[in-house]
Amino acid sequence: MSNKDEVKILYLEIIRKDEYEKWKRDPRFVGENLLKSRTPGEVPPKFINRFSISHINENFKAWHAKLPSVSNFYSSDVVRAMTSAQSNSSPFKFAYELDDLIWECEFSVKTRQMLSGVTQKTLVVHMPNDGYFYINGTEMEKFLGKVDKTGMLNARHRNTCYDGWKKLNKQVWEQLTPFKEFMLGWFGVDTDENRIEHAVLYHSDVNRVDLCMRHMDEHIGIEFSFEHSYPLGLEDDYWDTW
Repeated sequence: MSNKDEVKILYLEIIRKDEYEKWKRDPRFVGENLLKSRTPGEVPPKFINRFSISHINENFKAWHAKLPSVSNFYSSDVVRAMTSAQSNSSPFKFAYELDDLIWECEFSVKTRQMLSGVTQKTLVVHMPNDGYFYINGTEMEKFLGKVDKTGMLNARHRNTCYDGWKKLNKQVWEQLTPFKEFMLGWFGVDTDENRIEHAVLYHSDVNRVDLCMRHMDEHIGIEFSFEHSYPLGLEDDYWDTW
């Protein structure tokens, strides 16, 4: 059996045909099977790496390979110059290929009024989890590193999953080098990294992770937000291939 077929079988466990049909009718739908918690003991050893947070680097590489063809992806200069009305406009989407499936990314700029009265503008890139398995309990540190804080609130998810977030220790960025380099570079080549706030927020109960950076002086930021999603354009014969 080829690696391609093995990956497809892994997705057959996650993507139920009936749930996929519901999602096509209502993109807000998230099926129970996609929400299901998994443990390392439940998957073949070859897939254990999917519990490691570094697995999302594979997603980044596929996404980044497509990025040069996306002419309207916002630079930090464009975000700096945006008015509030411009920054809260409709999101843009583009598709990219990973694990022989087509996934969709959505990006937009969100504003938030800070207690100081300053308006914070953040480029938010929504990404699909795509086979990344979230971990909880005693094995968290094995796959994620240390957890600095628990029970945190995440204001950007106020209407969905506001509480229950964990803030991972800053050493987790050592496992996320492609993201770190891209996000720091987005601010500009002369940016002082010491003036950039870094945070990785993790929520294993709802299968979400946010990678966040914010400039302390310029009130702009960039965030990658991983969440539930289904691949695009699956046909009936997808479920017939074993």
